[in-house]
Amino acid sequence: VYYARAYDAQRQHVQADKVYAARMDGKQGAWAGFDGIVTAIDRGQWEQARRANQVELEKAIAGRNLTEELAARAGELELAALSTDPDMGVKLQQEIRWHRANADAIRAIYPPSADEYALVIGIAAAIVGNAEVVQAMLLQVKDSPLLAEYPMAAQQYQVLLAEQDRLQGRPDAAILRLQPIIARDDALL
Repeated sequence: VYYARAYDAQRQHVQADKVYAARMDGKQGAWAGFDGIVTAIDRGQWEQARRANQVELEKAIAGRNLTEELAARAGELELAALSTDPDMGVKLQQEIRWHRANADAIRAIYPPSADEYALVIGIAAAIVGNAEVVQAMLLQVKDSPLLAEYPMAAQQYQVLLAEQDRLQGRPDAAILRLQPIIARDDALL
């Protein structure tokens, strides 16, 4: 997959597809699962990515796999934001309600996941310029002890704070907030 991704990064999609098909020994013949979703996003094939993500979401729900459902829901939300879905406001509210209803179960599987998903909702909101949801998600996680324990969550929080700065017309403050993260060799975002 990594070799195929390297070709994709160079926009050599035909070669990437050949490498991926060889890896799969012709079993699937095309990008599948989350690999297929990421590939479609990389290539700007929004509708294909959405269809593939919908398949993963349906499989996760049918299999009662909350971890995979969370990943697919995050993918669906991010795809909607990146492709400027006109129903984004509705989607954000749906995800906030789902998050509230499932936060404890998600947290039981992996402690930072509920806070991380709140931050994902906030980032999606920032992409579409919804400052109200950004603020709500920041308030929801601001006192979380997990921000000190999990570097990925801590960096996601800083990124969302930077997005809030940007949305409030303070791009210089956003840049200053992100500089300490990007200056580190171990930056996760």
